[in-house]
Amino acid sequence: MATTNHVEPYHALADVYQRAGFADYSRAVVPALYDILFEMDWMGRSVLDLGSGTGDAAFWLAERGLRITAVDSSPAMARRAKAGSNTLNLAADFVVADMRTFRPTITYDLVMSLGSSLNYVLSLRDLESIFRMVCAALEPSKYFIFDLMTIQGLAAAGSTDRIVSDDESTHVVFSRNAFNYETLTLNTRYTIYLGDATGWQRYDEVHTLRGYPFQAIARLLEAAGLSLERLLTTTLEPAEDRRDLEQFIVIARKNE
Repeated sequence: MATTNHVEPYHALADVYQRAGFADYSRAVVPALYDILFEMDWMGRSVLDLGSGTGDAAFWLAERGLRITAVDSSPAMARRAKAGSNTLNLAADFVVADMRTFRPTITYDLVMSLGSSLNYVLSLRDLESIFRMVCAALEPSKYFIFDLMTIQGLAAAGSTDRIVSDDESTHVVFSRNAFNYETLTLNTRYTIYLGDATGWQRYDEVHTLRGYPFQAIARLLEAAGLSLERLLTTTLEPAEDRRDLEQFIVIARKNE
């Protein structure tokens, strides 16, 4: 029987993040968002990636010659990203830091945060602090791109159990969701079995994501000095008039 280890979020998931398909979304959406930026007359060379995970978005951008600073609070995810960067011989700086307290020392032409990383921020005050940090980190008139699960999207995921990924020889990942309507939070308990020639180990991780009304997000952006330019679906269609979205993408611009 596998020993159960209760660990911090992404401690064990980092080992299977790419193989289990968690990185597929970023791999698909970043090239399309890059095209949209150029349609919006964006020009730049430096990118700050907040909640960079295993670095898949950063890799794609670095392969096109952009200078990348990638920030993630999980040491395990950052190690995976750094190893991937070395394998691909890419120039990117991977930093282990909490985006709520991270303070960049240089400015950037683009800041991005994908994969619902901002849903892990559990208070409006912290979200406002991050938006103000992003504004300070951006060159004038440059862009901030991020996505968020909506309250509706998090609620729809509540009270569900599923097999996320199953590879009989290396890993099995289960998830169990529970949505709290009072706190607008989704708790996901991941049970991860990792196997090798010596046997199997079980890891349990609890992830908490919070949903926010879109009006609150828009107010915080404005207060931080960022203008909402586009609201998109995850398939990059206009979403300004949509009220049924489970996840959306925002393109905001720093005011001159």
